[in-house]
Amino acid sequence: MYLQKYNKYLPILLTKEQNIGTLRQNENFAFKFDGVDYNNEQFHYEIVAGVGDGLPTGLSINPSTGWLTGLVPYGELGSVSYEFGVRVYEVALPIYKSPTKLFTLDLL
Repeated sequence: MYLQKYNKYLPILLTKEQNIGTLRQNENFAFKFDGVDYNNEQFHYEIVAGVGDGLPTGLSINPSTGWLTGLVPYGELGSVSYEFGVRVYEVALPIYKSPTKLFTLDLL
């Protein structure tokens, strides 16, 4: 998307909305989100608060690389699906952000 008023392009989260997999409790998990900024500005990845369920305890996203990693500890949840939003934004001007995309992750 191009913002003519500011002569800027918004950063883009390239990863398509999808179920990113199934994770068993007490096992390591890793998934890579991909993005681009055609202004050649530094950008970060973020989990969008208030969208879906959020991430299960033990997982986090590296804002610089887009890797979602971690280990979900044992719990009493049973089988649960988590829905969460991800977007990218320019570090210097965080108002320049991609639209939020929704992802799901199944936890066993």
